[in-house]
Amino acid sequence: MSHFSRKLCKFILASCLAVSVASGAEIESRLRVQISERDFPGGPYCLAVGADSAVFVLDRGRAVLHRISPETGDVIWRIDGSESGEPFIDPAYISRPDGFFIYLTDRGSRKVWRIDYRGELRGSIDLSFATDPVLLELASGNQMVLYDRAISTIHLLDDSGRPLWSFPTGAGRKTGEPVDLCVSPDGSKLYLLWPDPLAVTSFNIYGRTSSSLPLTSDSISPRLLAAAALAGGSEALCLAESGGAVLVLDPLSGSTGKLYVTDERIWDIRAAPDEPGVLYLLAGKEVVLIKIKLETGD
Repeated sequence: MSHFSRKLCKFILASCLAVSVASGAEIESRLRVQISERDFPGGPYCLAVGADSAVFVLDRGRAVLHRISPETGDVIWRIDGSESGEPFIDPAYISRPDGFFIYLTDRGSRKVWRIDYRGELRGSIDLSFATDPVLLELASGNQMVLYDRAISTIHLLDDSGRPLWSFPTGAGRKTGEPVDLCVSPDGSKLYLLWPDPLAVTSFNIYGRTSSSLPLTSDSISPRLLAAAALAGGSEALCLAESGGAVLVLDPLSGSTGKLYVTDERIWDIRAAPDEPGVLYLLAGKEVVLIKIKLETGD
């Protein structure tokens, strides 16, 4: 298939999705997440989805991490760090799980907590070199990508937390800061989402090369970003705004197509690592996990 044909197919696919997802045909499941507390409202929430549909939800307001059953929405376990004698202070982000652990970034203690799939703390990584660590993701080669907001710098760390490489996020920008980041499905590229002007910057994992993908949509102000693997080895970038709209972006052409519109608040979006073409949304006041199929075939 020619490059033009592939782009045409993607455009047609995006157009079809704009109709089928909005009408509910491509929504595979909608599951109420049972994390309500009576004391005070929770949120904002962060979502992580691992292999075999392992689902984790971080309630930043209550400083609690939950593992959720993908079949029932029930809480399998919850953890707030108190078992270590150091409760989470200001948890900011959770990485995509690696099959054994999930990593939680705590701005308050400047640590990354390593938590296993049974809900037990397995040590922490000291981030004393970072002034305001807010975003963390796993990259290829057992490495981690950390964004330090205070100095607008990306740090590449090994699996013990030792800094290997650092580079500024600007890629020619003089002002502003990225609002979200994600790593490509193969872990080799880093994507940063910029709000003003709206754009996505792509870096190789060492920051040695970069490119910018300007977005032309005037009707959406996305603050969330996820990279989804598609059948055939390609990928799509999925962008969402809290108001309820989701766009898909072709990272090669920069073209976009609207995938999903809801009147619920979208808290977070994540791609499933072992389910090509699947996107998960965490949305709503009564929090629900929405599973969307981005494509129907190759």
